[in-house]
Amino acid sequence: MIDSRYEATKHFIRARWPLTRNITLFFLIPLLAWGGAYLSQDFLTSDTAQNALFLLLVAAGWWVTEAMPPFAVSLFIIGFSIYFLDDLSFTVLSADWEKYTNTWSNPIIWILLGGFFLAIGAQLTQLDQIFSQKVLQKFGNKPATQLLVVMVLTCVFSMFISNTSTTAMMFIIVAPILRAMPRAEPMTKAFVLGIPSAATVGGMGTIIGSAPNAIAVGTMQVAGIDYGFADWMLIGVPLAFGFTFLLWWLLIRKFPTTLQALSFGAQSQEELPRVADEKDRVIVVATFALTILLWLTQPLHGIPIAATSFVPIVIFSVTGIVKSADIRLLPWDILILVAGGLTLGVVIHDSGLAFSVSKWIPDFGLVFAILLLFGYMSSFLSNIMSNTAASSVLIPIGITILPEDMVLMTLTIGLSASTALLLPISTPPNAIAYAMGYLEQKDYRYGGVVMALVGPLVIVSFLYLIFSL
Repeated sequence: MIDSRYEATKHFIRARWPLTRNITLFFLIPLLAWGGAYLSQDFLTSDTAQNALFLLLVAAGWWVTEAMPPFAVSLFIIGFSIYFLDDLSFTVLSADWEKYTNTWSNPIIWILLGGFFLAIGAQLTQLDQIFSQKVLQKFGNKPATQLLVVMVLTCVFSMFISNTSTTAMMFIIVAPILRAMPRAEPMTKAFVLGIPSAATVGGMGTIIGSAPNAIAVGTMQVAGIDYGFADWMLIGVPLAFGFTFLLWWLLIRKFPTTLQALSFGAQSQEELPRVADEKDRVIVVATFALTILLWLTQPLHGIPIAATSFVPIVIFSVTGIVKSADIRLLPWDILILVAGGLTLGVVIHDSGLAFSVSKWIPDFGLVFAILLLFGYMSSFLSNIMSNTAASSVLIPIGITILPEDMVLMTLTIGLSASTALLLPISTPPNAIAYAMGYLEQKDYRYGGVVMALVGPLVIVSFLYLIFSL
């Protein structure tokens, strides 16, 4: 017989001291990380490298298990680097501690902020929804054609708007189509899977398309390599569209339909765009065009991309399109995450940890094979943890192994991070799609496995082709 007093005591303890999973992991992971760093001290070059390994293991552990919000882990990285990297004494600051906080002023942060202002301007004036709705109805009502149009639109928007926001917006736009189809109709799954898939790979297209892209370019800028907006698009846009078409082809074969035509249904009042000032829409369109034009023509006029990013920031603020209350809607957590990722990269490289770890990586003698290895590692880690975190960990190690091929390595890791489609938790777009109730976890495996296996190989091969030309 169960002792009722014993059970009551346990219940009281749980109520008064809720030792939840996250609290347990919060304390357990640093203990395990300390043990790993202690056991590795013979393989490391200095105490600083050992402290950097501890920081890396703690950050990776918290990121993977989500024991803390990702942005909070980034703040911990910056704080630890300032106080404990060189000396575990709290009263002794790390040498050159400013470089661990200066990642906040890295040009890539301002490039991202400019992109966020463009995105929020389009959202506040409902330009994104209006544009998409008009485009959809111009391509007929064939199921396969409409799926392709939806995915291509999602891909394009994700190059300039956060893939999470793009996914949420596109689900609003296709909601009438989904409602008009029977719930058991296979094409519903194709639409619900196609949108997050295209949003994720669409992020490959531009520097501001995803945080791993920003980490890659930020790392190059720290090393004195000026890799421009147009340079990235030359690589990213063909890959984004190519993977979008591949995923579309896979979906229409995985979920064949007998429907001859789709019904667009009717939008509810909640889904219709709110009334916005037409003047504001004109300003947003003109600002969008001017900013993108300046980004693409940077080699001609010489204005840095980060400086150009102030165009939408200033115009939208001065004209009142983005008001004080709207500033809170910006994804500040992404900026914190990127800044922390850049700091972790600096720590891993400057402490000598990257050099020590690079000696553990087998030397295949072929640059292609090493790039492919890191591409698959980036894809795998991005499926189980934040792709920003995965890039932050792998890039400093990769460029230590291939310093002469730094651009190829950073591009490989950054782009491969956007091939993570295997699990509902792999990306926020996947999670949004899963929450709609149309999908089971097994539905992600088909496209996810193909992208995990084919994605890095295609990326590395394409990079070799472009750079050889």
